[in-house]
Amino acid sequence: MGSVSFNTATRGNKYLKRCALLAILSCICGGGLEGQSVTTPVPPRLMGDGLPPAVTGATYSQAVRAVGTAPMTWAITAGSLPPGLKLVGTSGSITGVPTTAGTFSFTVVVTNPAGTGAKQYAISVTAPPVITSAANLPMALTGISYSQALHATGTMPMTWSIASGALPSGLTLGSSTGSISGTPASSGTFTATVKATNGAGSSSAQFSLTVNTLPAITTPSLLPSALTGLAYSQTLKATGTIPMTWAVTAGALPSGLTLAPSTGSITGTPTVAGVSSLTVKATNPAGSVSQTLSLTVKAPSTPPSITTTTLPSALAGTNYSQTLTASGTSPITWAVQSGSLPPGITLSASSGIVSGVPTQSGAFSATVSATNAGGADSTQISITVNSTAAWPIGINMSEAEYSWGSFPAANDLSFILSNNLRLVRLPTAWERIQPALYGPLDTTYLSSMKQFITMAGGQGVQVIVDVHNYGRYNSQWAQDAAANYGYVAVGQGNVIGSTAVPTTAFTDLWTKLAGALKGTPGLAYYDIMNEPYNMGAATVWPSIAQAAVNAIRTSDTRTTILVEGTQWASAFWWPYDNGSLNITDPGNNFMYEAHLYFDGDGSGTYAQTYAQQGAYPTIGVDHLQPFLTWIKQHNARGFLGEFGIPNNDPNWLPVLDNFLTALQAAGMSGTYWNYAFHSPNDPSWWPTADTKSIIIGQANPAVSVLSAHNAP
Repeated sequence: MGSVSFNTATRGNKYLKRCALLAILSCICGGGLEGQSVTTPVPPRLMGDGLPPAVTGATYSQAVRAVGTAPMTWAITAGSLPPGLKLVGTSGSITGVPTTAGTFSFTVVVTNPAGTGAKQYAISVTAPPVITSAANLPMALTGISYSQALHATGTMPMTWSIASGALPSGLTLGSSTGSISGTPASSGTFTATVKATNGAGSSSAQFSLTVNTLPAITTPSLLPSALTGLAYSQTLKATGTIPMTWAVTAGALPSGLTLAPSTGSITGTPTVAGVSSLTVKATNPAGSVSQTLSLTVKAPSTPPSITTTTLPSALAGTNYSQTLTASGTSPITWAVQSGSLPPGITLSASSGIVSGVPTQSGAFSATVSATNAGGADSTQISITVNSTAAWPIGINMSEAEYSWGSFPAANDLSFILSNNLRLVRLPTAWERIQPALYGPLDTTYLSSMKQFITMAGGQGVQVIVDVHNYGRYNSQWAQDAAANYGYVAVGQGNVIGSTAVPTTAFTDLWTKLAGALKGTPGLAYYDIMNEPYNMGAATVWPSIAQAAVNAIRTSDTRTTILVEGTQWASAFWWPYDNGSLNITDPGNNFMYEAHLYFDGDGSGTYAQTYAQQGAYPTIGVDHLQPFLTWIKQHNARGFLGEFGIPNNDPNWLPVLDNFLTALQAAGMSGTYWNYAFHSPNDPSWWPTADTKSIIIGQANPAVSVLSAHNAP
């Protein structure tokens, strides 16, 4: 009998023991085992470190490898596979299509006849992106912040990008958030393909984004007027995205007119005149905006008919203003169609005022037209511009400076014009112009003053407005006049620059007076103050005069200003009295004004006869020289505001004649002092004249001398 050898020390394995027992039995039964070998089964052992990841929706197949004696079976004893996957028990293969993302842990046990083996595994299942946002994104508005997040399913993290196309200018796509944000700058519809990417793959989708612009109504609130019975058409305008619709939301259009919703056109034929107020609303996909409009419906215009037939003559170098008139419906527009107006004169298109300062003498004709919505009319107008002597000689026309304030009348102007005098110095009273310091101007007195200036200008006469107050203001003027039979001579009261009459009160007067008089036809000069005297230190009057000039120029930049010297403005004593007088005119149009009488004390009273005071024919010329020399040294312009001779002594006539010759030769004009033109408004006791008066309608040798010096 053969021997059977086996190793029973192999781990005390029951299986080996069982085999040994069978071998013994075989021998007992007569079986022989000589030459036969026995293979020992190997228990299973699972291999590998882990399983590869899976992707939802993608086929997965991966074997769980094991070594050991076959046959083997596999099973999951703990945990679970990802949904959609299964373990094939006979092969150890995990197959299927995973449906759920996540990490799934499970224990695999493999078994064969020799035993079992177990190991824990995990499969990570990732989901690829699937963009879920709707293709048409919410609308955006230009200039308004926009934010819209795109959405996608799938495993995070996920990145976003533009694959093709483009977002609207001003918007960007957040790569990590998928949010479209920013402020769009332009309107339109924009298409872009967006891609979402993660570790499992990518997904793309095309999006459309419309950017609209809110409406903004640009039509002015005041619509062009309409006429009853005539077709009307006006299209409302608005910026913003189209299409746009229009509607009246409050008020109503005039009867006969309608608003087209799709075009914004207001059309129709209005039937009733009046003013309609309405609110319109413009609406587009972005929103709406409203605006209140006003539409006036007028009755058909009556064509203009020019009613002006003649215009008064003008005087070269003097303000001129006349208004052309026409019947017909306003507004009327005026224009020069042919010919020409005098140089320096213009026609206002809106008012029909013919105004300016003519610079050339002669006769001028022009055809002017008046036009309104109903038609047009035209006519020829003529303006004669009279010339003046190079250095005209004029006359004072006093009495408006007294309490009763008599202004010269038409017959006074006729008299001086008949004697070739076209320059008038008009003395006035500050207290009559402005009854209270800093107060308003007296409208009655001012109206009379302007009426005279305009009347004079209409006849070619230049007017100098003279505040005849001797550097003073009398706040008790009215009371004094009442106590003295209505008469108080100007020049009484408190001096300018004192506490009672500050310099600012004087500048207030001239600011208001120049503002009221500027542009008045016939106005030629402002004489800021007659014969200031005893004003204080040498610099006081120059400072006051400069302040007045500056005040005038805030109201009137054109009219010539006359500045008198202190101490009664004496031409003979001018250099001595006015060494500090040095005026600067912002308008660069002023003159220094002196006064000169030829009697011994220069007062103009002529208390002594020609012989008694030792007068001679050139005494006026000699007494004028100090002023002429000072003017030349200061490169200035001069004017003689007062001079005169007795009317009852012919010896003075050569003095006047020689004086005027010297004055004009020096390039200066002047105005002869005439004490008073007697007026019907004068008190009954008021004298009709003094020794220097020129009586209306009466011959006067002095007038002949003045007239001769104005001869062309």
